[in-house]
Amino acid sequence: MKKSHSDICPKCGAQGKAVKKCTLQSLLKPDAQKHIGHGPYRFCASRTCDVVYFSLAATSSLFLKDSLMVRVGIKETSAPRPVCYCFNHSVESIEDEIRSTGKSTAINDITTQMKAACWCETKSPMGSCCLAVVRGVVGETEKRLGVFPTKARDSVEAPRKPSLLWIGTITTAVVASACCWLPLLLIGVGASGAAALASLETYRPFFVSLTFALLALGFYFAYRPTACSTAADANGCCSPPNVTPQRFNRAMLWVVAVIAATLLFFPNYVGFFVNNGPTTVITDSQKQIAISVEGMTCEACAAILGKELRKVSGVEAVKVNYAKKQALIAYSEMVPNQESLLAAVETAGYSGSLKEPAGNINDRVDNDRLDTNEMSK
Repeated sequence: MKKSHSDICPKCGAQGKAVKKCTLQSLLKPDAQKHIGHGPYRFCASRTCDVVYFSLAATSSLFLKDSLMVRVGIKETSAPRPVCYCFNHSVESIEDEIRSTGKSTAINDITTQMKAACWCETKSPMGSCCLAVVRGVVGETEKRLGVFPTKARDSVEAPRKPSLLWIGTITTAVVASACCWLPLLLIGVGASGAAALASLETYRPFFVSLTFALLALGFYFAYRPTACSTAADANGCCSPPNVTPQRFNRAMLWVVAVIAATLLFFPNYVGFFVNNGPTTVITDSQKQIAISVEGMTCEACAAILGKELRKVSGVEAVKVNYAKKQALIAYSEMVPNQESLLAAVETAGYSGSLKEPAGNINDRVDNDRLDTNEMSK
């Protein structure tokens, strides 16, 4: 991306970072505050440049290190060199702790305390969170002293990756609905073993609950209020200058939520897209056998059962009614073996029992009235 001319420090040429006027008003000496213009102002992060704030607006001027009431730690070469102005951490305190204990607790301390309140925009010359600077100081000090980086610091950074929550949410939603879509996929590719997948329904409540828990956690992190002081908030200094990542994360979270809901409720609308198979039309001229079926949980189950029943010799058509928990088998000449039909039901992963044969398809399927004619032998 091409740098804007107004973002470049006029003295050293370094890229400047946006800073709010309230930061200048809080940290500049009284005499220097008189020269604050309309801005916008930028903070020069170059360690070798003595410019702290600059703006190319005609009514503004440069502010050097000696214009501030505090020392700009990243631009100093002698102690003290503060790097966290809210909770009093400096380059020297971090170095002393690493020398004596082999590690630094500065990052954990800042992360914990800032949950209650922080005053970065009115205390830090950068006008923003100091964690990135502190991490850099800790890393440089560990490297210089030959100390192996601690895992504790990495654990603090983990929650900053929202993609882990997104992946976890979609994964659990996929698994929660696998009892319906995976058997259909196997049927579509002509594979066997769909019956064994019926057991996935047992674990569905757990994965559904886990999906909603991950979504709730994601929304909490995305929409929780930013910690800041009441005074700073009153001066309009709480909002971060760059909210693009936050907006992107929130937008992605809603996309993930829609995908998860689509997957979780798949069993509720799968019936609009599947049927019992290519041979579901049963005429009155065909003889019929009815089977009561237990264990079906959605329309996908009906498709699985219909596929298995059509494999039985003599079966010409199959109509599975998921809502009524029954299957209607049609035949003409050869009578299907009843034990083979029940075995097909078990192969599909369900339990079944024979009912009396039906004489009329409309009465049998729509009104659940069985014909009392004897079954053909």
